Amino acid sequence: MADFDDYRTRKAGQDHLVRNIVVVAVVMAAAFIGALLLVSGEQTAPTADENAAAASPPPAEESPTPAPSPTPAATPAGSHAFFTDGNLQVLAFRLSGSLDASLKEALPDELKDLATPLAGRLSEALRWKLDPRRELRPGDEAKIIFNPQARTERAPLYGFRYRSGRLGKELFYVYFPDAKGSTSFYFDKEGNSIAETIQRPPLRNEDMQLATVRNLADRGMFFQTEPGTKVIMPFPARVLRLNWDQEKLGRSVEVRYMDSGVVAWFCHLEAISDVVQEGAIISSDTVFASTGSTGDTANPGLLYRTFRQPEGETAQPINPLEVHEKQKYQLPAADRVQFLALRTKVEQLLEKVAVPPAAASKD
Repeated sequence: MADFDDYRTRKAGQDHLVRNIVVVAVVMAAAFIGALLLVSGEQTAPTADENAAAASPPPAEESPTPAPSPTPAATPAGSHAFFTDGNLQVLAFRLSGSLDASLKEALPDELKDLATPLAGRLSEALRWKLDPRRELRPGDEAKIIFNPQARTERAPLYGFRYRSGRLGKELFYVYFPDAKGSTSFYFDKEGNSIAETIQRPPLRNEDMQLATVRNLADRGMFFQTEPGTKVIMPFPARVLRLNWDQEKLGRSVEVRYMDSGVVAWFCHLEAISDVVQEGAIISSDTVFASTGSTGDTANPGLLYRTFRQPEGETAQPINPLEVHEKQKYQLPAADRVQFLALRTKVEQLLEKVAVPPAAASKD
């Protein structure tokens, strides 16, 4: 029993000690937790300014200023403008040299073989207004309508505008083969032919209606005819010489007109009348020769040239239109309705293209 009593006494003391330890531990834990909460509260409690800031929406984030978009590089101006309407092609270009060279530069690769015939046709038409060899200038503007399917030496040119720096104006003409069959097929807006018919020509009037006349400016006029067409003397004249350059000019007659003193050549003749001798006087309207293809010429006809050549001085070639009176051929009334419809079509097509701007000068 004593052992048991001792055990109870020792056990009671031990229990009291444990309770004290637990109480102390609890108090210390509570103190530690309180201190921890106090420190945490001091660090996290928001100030009034922080509360106000929290109530305000956050400032909007500034977007970075975008870099300006690069300006697209300007498209270089082309050397020509081109438009297709069925079988017809419309081309606008600016002269940079000769007509032939400018057209070769402007035409698409598949049509460059038309440059020479088109230049020839345009040059042939312009000769009635200026000299294509001397008076076409770089920078002149042109618009033409043509049919590329007609790949012939004389490719049809159905209409054109040409702004000449030399003349200071624009030329506009339409191709229109009238029923009468005039010597020129190009007419202006009013129906006047570009060709000026010379008065007192070296062919009879009925033969002039059938001839194709090309004005070569100061190189004369070429009357393309059937071989053997009669040649007449336009003015009273004295014969100066015959056949002086047969290889180039063929059978030829040179005369001096008695009234004006102008010297005239009649070349590529088939035959010359026996009355034509050096020093002989031939009256006006006298038949004295016939057209042919002698000498260096591709087509039968008459080359007619005129010169100013005072006695003993060097000859100066002049356009026969300066020697002869001239007049324009006008379309007859019966053709005007059809012509005006065609003119409107040509004007509309030419508006489809724009001549490229002049190249900037390189300073």
